[in-house]
Formats: sequence, structure tokens, C-alpha cells
Amino acid sequence: MNTASDQPCSADDAGSNLTGAQPAAGTPRHLAPPSPQEHVAGATIRHASPFAELRVPCCSEPLDPALRERWVVPLYFGLHSAKARAHLEQHLHAADEELAGHLLQQVDWRPRYVGAHLAALIPCPQLESLIGRLLLRSDLCYAGFAYCVALARFASADAADYLDRYLDHYLSQPHLYFDQQHAMAALAHLDRQRREHRLARHLPAWHAFVADKPTWQLDEACDHFEGYMALLATLERHR
Repeated sequence: MNTASDQPCSADDAGSNLTGAQPAAGTPRHLAPPSPQEHVAGATIRHASPFAELRVPCCSEPLDPALRERWVVPLYFGLHSAKARAHLEQHLHAADEELAGHLLQQVDWRPRYVGAHLAALIPCPQLESLIGRLLLRSDLCYAGFAYCVALARFASADAADYLDRYLDHYLSQPHLYFDQQHAMAALAHLDRQRREHRLARHLPAWHAFVADKPTWQLDEACDHFEGYMALLATLERHR
């Protein structure tokens, strides 16, 4: 597998905090727009972030085509389809921490999404810190849901801390349409698992954040998240 450098990714590597946000009209822009290559990788808009200097390993070479065909292509749209679940059931026994970590080091939302799912299913708690930092940085769109799923599966105090830190910042950014609802749902899940009450602290900020987002419904997000976690629990048996 390709080697990776453990460093804050450069703009060419990970978009200097780019993601798939949809900024509100009139939001100030102080950063150059992303390149076409960054768009393809899932980095569609730059955003200033206090987490931009968090160190994450980034592979300097493209993902091996064989790995892409076996793991990424069948799974990067998620596990909702019967075809994706059947593929995972057939191949999950061959997945390990090295594979999951390698996929997470790719500067592309698709392998990162799959890598986070594999880390959740294997499971790979050793990758918790990397996944937490990737969530906080939010360089690429679409992968955040998978990071939240993995952290919820790990169910540790550190996993909950990452979600807390994410929400503390990103709920204060109403122009960033990121993964706030997934993080809230993941924290609600962890509150039940760990018998804690972390979510309540974020509710005032959540209500302010969704004031202009009528389609963002926390109850629906939590129901969807719980259903997805139940699905992962059934797939885990194929390890």
C-alpha cells in the first residue's frame, strides 16, 4: 500500500478545509475557490476552521485500482442497497485495520467513506483519533456521516468528545451545511449507550442553527441514524 505523510494536508492534498457546504447568500469569502480536482475529490468550498492544523496522514499516490474496484466502487454509496450489503457480507472477512486506515488516508471522500465504515464494522478503535480529526477538519463532503457512524460504534468517551467539539464549532456556523444533524444523532445514540446527557447542552445552538433550515429535523435524523446502526449490527456477524 502507498505510504502516507502525517501532517496537516496541503491545499493540493485535502483542500485546506474544503467541503460540500452550501454557503448562505452574502457569506464572506476570503479563500480561493477549489480547483476542479478538489471538486472531484469532494472538496467543493473552502471554509476557515480552528481545526485546519490538526494532523492527518494523507497518501501521496492514487489508490490502487484493485482496492478501488473491490472495496470503494461497490460500497461508497452506503449500505442501504441489497447489492452493497451482499458484497460486504462476502468480503468483510478480508478487511482489517490496515485496509481501513489506508482508505481513510486517501484524499477523496469515497475511500474515506468506505474506510470509516470498515473501521466501524471490524471494529478498529485504534483509528478513532484519525476519524475524529477527519470529522473536525471536514475537508471533504459526504464522508462526515460515516465518521459519525464509526465514532458511535466505538462508543468511547473520546468518541463522544470528538462529537462535542464538532458541534461546539459547527453549530455556530449557520452558513455551513455540513454534518451537524448526523453528529447530533450520533451523540444522541452515545448518550443512550453511555447513559450520559451530552446532547442537551447542544440543543439551544441546534435550534438557532436550524432556524432557517426547515427540512433539518432532529427526530428524523435520529431515527435514520438508529436504523443505520441497527443495520451495521446485523452486518457485523459476517466478520
